Amino acid sequence: MKTLCHVDIQYQDATASLKVVQDTLKKKKEKKKRKENFMEVDDDSDDDEAADKEINIQEPDRSHLVQRSEMETLIPSPATCEVRSVIKFFNAQSIAPIEIHRQLCQVYGPNIMSKQMVRRWCRQFSEGRQSVHDEEHSGRPSLISDDRVELVRQYSTENRRFTITEMSSHFPQISRSLLHDCH
Repeated sequence: MKTLCHVDIQYQDATASLKVVQDTLKKKKEKKKRKENFMEVDDDSDDDEAADKEINIQEPDRSHLVQRSEMETLIPSPATCEVRSVIKFFNAQSIAPIEIHRQLCQVYGPNIMSKQMVRRWCRQFSEGRQSVHDEEHSGRPSLISDDRVELVRQYSTENRRFTITEMSSHFPQISRSLLHDCH
């Protein structure tokens, strides 16, 4: 969630800067219109240059955004659902998958996710997927139930001097390697 807050702050900073620029431009245009309506407009080039300078707006200072990203360290080993949440957020903002991938690499490191996987997740979210968690996978069902695991544990606590071969003969349905891991 830390990342979503960071992204949200950057988005708010950019939105605020854009709003300031738009408001300033609107005020400058209104001022120019009032000036044209109430005063005679000369064809003198000096006045045209002054009007051009009046409309020209300075680019907002974004140095604090650059400094913020340079000073931060990469976020180590994020949860996959966190990364997918960031992709879902950016996709909802209609940001291109390649740009989403670039920003993910900037925050999480270059090996966080491939461009193809970012595109795939963007496509799935655009098609209406809501969950950022993995879906249940169908696969070979486990042969070992919780009851069998409990039987193995009971056997191992009752007989501390057992061998894997003895246990394997006692529990033939469980592989030797799994029995080794269970005890």
